[in-house]
Amino acid sequence: MKRHLFALLLILGVYGAFAQATAPKPRFPDNTSLDQWWPFCSATDLLDRTFTGFDLIGSSVTPTSDRFLVPNRAYEFNGFNSELHYTTTLIIPMFGIADFTYSCHIFPTAAQHAIIMYNGDPSNDGLGLIMTNAAGTGAGTQIGILFGGLTTYVPAGSTVTLGQWHHLVLKRNGNSYMLYIDGTFVGPAYIPAGFPASGYNTPTTVFQLGLDLTAGDKAFSGKIDDVATYSRQLSNLEIMALYNFDPNIVFTLGPDTAICPNAILIGGARDTTRLDTVQYPNYEVNSTYGFDYTWSNGDTVSTRQNITFPTTPVPPTIRTLTLSRRYSCPASSTIRITHIIPTVYIGPDTSMCDGESFLLNPTPGTGLMRYLWNTGATVPSIIADTTASYWLRVDSLVPFVNPITNLNDTTHCIGTDTAHVTVTPEIFVHVAEFDTSCDGTPIILYSYDDTAYTAPTYSWDDGINPPVLTPSLTVTTSGVYTLTVTDGACIRSDVSTITIVNVATTVLSNDTAICKGASVLANATGTPGVQYQWTPSAGIAVSNIPTPTIIPDTSAWYVVTATILDPVSGGLLNCASRDSFFIDVQPNPTVKMGGNRMVCQYDSIRISPIVTPYWYTNYIYDWTPGRYLDDSTTSTVIFTAGDTTKLILVVSTPAGCKSSDSAIIYTFNGDFMTMASDTALCPGDSVLIGAISSEPGVTSYSWQPPTYVNYPEATTPITIKPINSINYKLIGTSMYGCRDTLTYSIKVFPAAVVTLEDSVSINPGASYNIEPITNCTYFSWFPPTGLDDTTASTPVATPPVSTRYVLTARTQDNCITKDSISIRLNDNAIIGVPNAFTPGGDKYNVLNVALKGVARLRYFRIYDRWGKVVYESRDINAGWDGTIGGTPQPMGVYVYEVEAITDRGKILHKQGNVTLLR
Repeated sequence: MKRHLFALLLILGVYGAFAQATAPKPRFPDNTSLDQWWPFCSATDLLDRTFTGFDLIGSSVTPTSDRFLVPNRAYEFNGFNSELHYTTTLIIPMFGIADFTYSCHIFPTAAQHAIIMYNGDPSNDGLGLIMTNAAGTGAGTQIGILFGGLTTYVPAGSTVTLGQWHHLVLKRNGNSYMLYIDGTFVGPAYIPAGFPASGYNTPTTVFQLGLDLTAGDKAFSGKIDDVATYSRQLSNLEIMALYNFDPNIVFTLGPDTAICPNAILIGGARDTTRLDTVQYPNYEVNSTYGFDYTWSNGDTVSTRQNITFPTTPVPPTIRTLTLSRRYSCPASSTIRITHIIPTVYIGPDTSMCDGESFLLNPTPGTGLMRYLWNTGATVPSIIADTTASYWLRVDSLVPFVNPITNLNDTTHCIGTDTAHVTVTPEIFVHVAEFDTSCDGTPIILYSYDDTAYTAPTYSWDDGINPPVLTPSLTVTTSGVYTLTVTDGACIRSDVSTITIVNVATTVLSNDTAICKGASVLANATGTPGVQYQWTPSAGIAVSNIPTPTIIPDTSAWYVVTATILDPVSGGLLNCASRDSFFIDVQPNPTVKMGGNRMVCQYDSIRISPIVTPYWYTNYIYDWTPGRYLDDSTTSTVIFTAGDTTKLILVVSTPAGCKSSDSAIIYTFNGDFMTMASDTALCPGDSVLIGAISSEPGVTSYSWQPPTYVNYPEATTPITIKPINSINYKLIGTSMYGCRDTLTYSIKVFPAAVVTLEDSVSINPGASYNIEPITNCTYFSWFPPTGLDDTTASTPVATPPVSTRYVLTARTQDNCITKDSISIRLNDNAIIGVPNAFTPGGDKYNVLNVALKGVARLRYFRIYDRWGKVVYESRDINAGWDGTIGGTPQPMGVYVYEVEAITDRGKILHKQGNVTLLR
C-alpha cells in the first residue's frame, strides 16, 4: 500500500509542478487589425509573429533582457548606429485617413533627440515617435509625435524615467493623435495646419526602429521590445492589456525524480488563469488561443498528461516539453526520470553438452526477498538440464531518497532477470588420419562431420605455433595437427599426421634443334636426394645421371623422372617428379638446280629445284640475286628475264644444316625490231611498210590480220592499200625463238564526195546558182569565165555562152574528188506570150510580152479573126487592154505576132493565138 501511495504522490507532485503558473495576465489584443508584431523571442529573432512576412533586418543591436528579466528577449541600441528596419514602408490600412495604433516598450538610458519608431522619412514624410526635449528640437526625456519632419508635438506630462521600462502607444482617432505612456493617456495632438487630411505626408522610405536611416542620425540609446502596429485604434482596455501583456511562457515539469520501473505519466495543464477559451484565427496546431505541446520525442499533443514511462527497467530518461502560444515566445522545461531497479542476476546465458546440468543461482539481493521461477519454484536457485529460457521474479523492499520530502524511504519494487540455457547435441570430430604431399603442395585439413554442427568454433594446434581459429587449415609443413571443435557447450578433438615433401626436378636444357649426327649435353636439377632416370635411353650412354650426353637419331622428347625416399621411414614414397625437353634432329639437305636455262627478254620461267630428303618440310630457301625473282624465299620461283644472271640457291634447316646449287639463266633480246610510225590515207591510196631488225638471223615475220596484205609472211617491205582504217600487228621471231611485236595503224579518211547535175539550161543573160552535194571543205572551179567566185562551194554562174564547169573539191583530210556541170543558153525561150487573158479595165490586167533574157522588142501586134490589127506597140512594158479606142472587144480568139532582137543581134520571131475572156 505504501508503494502505491508513493507513485500517486509522485504523479501529483510532477503534475502540480507543471500546472503552477504566474498571476493572471490579460489576453493579447488581437484580431484581423493586428498587422505587425515583433516580441523578439531570442537573441536572433526578428520575426513578425503575425507570420505575414514583415520580418525585420538591422545592424549593431545587442540582445538583452526584457522587462520581465528574461534574457535575450529585447534588443539594446548603442545611441550611435544601432537600427532595425523593414525594407520598405509598412503597407497597412493606416495610410490615408484610416485610424491606426503604434505600440512599443522602451528602456531609455540617456536624455536624447532620437527616433524610437518611425514609418517613412523622418525629414520629409511619414509619422512616428521620437524622444526629445519639450520643444521637440533637442535632447530630452520627453516623448513626442513627429509629423513628416516638419512638426514635433510634445504633450505635457510625456516625460519618461531613464533606466526604466515604459510602454508607449500612439493611436489616431479621427483628426487627433493620442499618446499613451504606461497605459495612461498623456495628451492629444491635432493635424497641423497645412497638412493633408491624413495628418502626415505619405511615407516613401522604410519602417525603422532606433535610427533615422535616411539621414543616419537621431540614434536611440537604450532598449526596445514588443513592437506592434494595428490598422485601427485600440481601446483604453486594450492599451492596458498591451501594457501588461507578458509574451513569455513560464512553466516547469518539476524536479528530477526516481521511481521503480512502473508506469508513470508526466504532463501539464493549460494556464486556466488566461483567457484561453476565446476562438481566434490561429497559425498554430490548436484551434483555440491556447498552448501547443511538443515533447522531445516529436509528439505534438494537446492534453496535460502525455508521456508514459515503461514498466521494464530502462536507463535514466530525459524528456523536454516545449510550450508555444500565438503571440508569445515558446518556452521549454526538462525532467529526468531515473528507475530504481532491484539487484537480480541469475547469471549469463549458458550452454552445455547433452547429459550435463547447470545450476541457476541468483546473486543475493538487498532487503526482504521473495523468489518465483517460471518453473514454479520459489527457492533461490534451481538446476537447468533442458534447453529453455529461465526467468526469476524477485519482490524487494528498495531504499531510496524521496525527491519530494528529501527523506530516506523504501519502495516495494519488483525485479526480474532471465537466463537462456542451451543444451547442445553431442558432436563428433573426424579429420584425415594420414596424408602426404609429394610436390610440396599444401594440404587442406577439415572435419568431415561439420554438417552436423550447430554453431561451431574451430581451433587447430600443431604444438608449436599459436592455435588457428578457422574451419579448415592449410598445412605447408610436416607435423601432427589437432582440431578442437566447440559447438555450444560440447568440445571434441581429433588428430592428423601430415607428411609434406617436395619431389621436384627441372630440366635446365631448353628445347633445341641439331643437325643429324650432332650431340646434346642434357642438364637437370632437383630436390636433394632424388634419383634420376632419362627416357628414351637410345642414344644415351648413361641414362641415370642428371647430365647425360645424348646423340639422337631422330627427333624426340627426352624425359627425366626424379623419385625420393620417405624421410621418416626411409622407404620409397609413391612420389615422382618429371620434366622434359625436346631435341629436333634435322637432316642435311641435298640441292639440285637442274642445269642452266635460257629465256627471252620480258618472258618468265618457273624454276623448281629438287631438295632431298623429301620428307622434311621445314627447309629455308635463300635465292641470290633476287631482283628478277617473284620471291627469293620459296622453294619454287618465277624468274622474269632482265639480264643474263647466275642464280644461287642455298637450302638450310632452322638448325643450320645447309646445301646449295647454282644455274645460269641466259637472257636473249626480245626488243629487236623497229618500224615506221602510223600513217593515214585517203581511200584508194597505198603505203609501203616494213620492219628493221637489230637481231641477226630473223627467221620469220607474221602480219596480223592479213587483210589487204598480199604476202603475210613477207620478210621485205610490203605495199598495203586499205579501203578502211585498220590496225596491224607484226610479230618477228629471232633465231633464238624470241618474239618481238610491233603495231602499225593505218587510218583511212572518209572519201571526198561531190555531186553535180549533168547539165542545166538558162536563158541568155540569166544566172544560175550552182549547189553541189559534198562533204568537202576546199573548192576550185574551172573555167573561171562567168563565175562570181572560183573557190566558193556554191558559185553563181552567168556564162556568155554554153559552158561546162569542172569542180575539184578537197576534204579537210586532203582527200580530193572531181565533178562537172554543163550550163547551156536557150535562145528560143526568150519571148513569152500568154494564151488567154481577161481584161480588167486597169493597167494590170492587160496582154503583154514577157522577155526571158536580155533582148529588145521590135514590135508586138494583135489581129482579130479577120486579120485586122487591133493592137501594136514597141514598148516592152505596154500591153493590150482588150479595147479599141476604149471600146471593149468581144470574147474570142485573136492572133499575136512578136519580133525581138537579142544583145548579140539575133532576131527572134514568134506568133500564136490568144483567147480574150470576159
